[in-house]
Amino acid sequence: LYRQSLKIAWELGERLWEGAALCGLGIVAEMRGKLEEAEDLCTQSQEIARRAGYRRGEAVALWELGRFARLRGKLDEAQHLFTQSLEIHREVEDRPGEAGSLRELGKVASLRGRLPEAEALCRQSLEIKREVGDRLGEAKALNELGRVAQDRGELAEAEDLYTQSLEIAREVGDRPAEAKTLWGMAVLVDEQGNSRLAVERMEGAYRMFEEMGLAEAEQAKADLEQLRKRLEEEGGRGAD
Repeated sequence: LYRQSLKIAWELGERLWEGAALCGLGIVAEMRGKLEEAEDLCTQSQEIARRAGYRRGEAVALWELGRFARLRGKLDEAQHLFTQSLEIHREVEDRPGEAGSLRELGKVASLRGRLPEAEALCRQSLEIKREVGDRLGEAKALNELGRVAQDRGELAEAEDLYTQSLEIAREVGDRPAEAKTLWGMAVLVDEQGNSRLAVERMEGAYRMFEEMGLAEAEQAKADLEQLRKRLEEEGGRGAD
């Protein structure tokens, strides 16, 4: 569909359509684990939007480029890109976009071990998502807050946040969000000592990743096999 849109945009000379299609193709490439291709496509999209003065389109492309940088472990670059995206979203009064940038900045802070900062950013994101009625965005913010609580060792709070996130993801029918939350819940119950339940939840999340062709499937498979091996070595012990 994005390639068809790109072809039509080229034929009509519609540069903004072309930029949007390129960014869409970049997202698809990232979902398939092709980060270099994704980055190239979204860089083209960002440049088209910048030259056309289309600030919202530029912010979206910067946000995607920030995600790719985060996935590659380039946290300084990711923070810079997300900060640029946040500034533009605020400039054009795009509240959902602002919330998305805040959540991603929260993820970067979490990866750096700055948990209070991460929580504050994700709570700002959650507040905006609730304000604008974005249920999927709310689920994603809750999921990230669950990760932060888990990293702080507050496992009961993390479980509550993950549960809220999962309920909303299922309510709106977003399977990627559901799978990612299930995975977080699996890691959580493993930390709580229930390895058998962790395996069950990981298997469910892994199947979903694989069915959707998401890049997370490869790492999920490796982590699942590692947990199964550990459980086998422990003689199958683990809370029921």
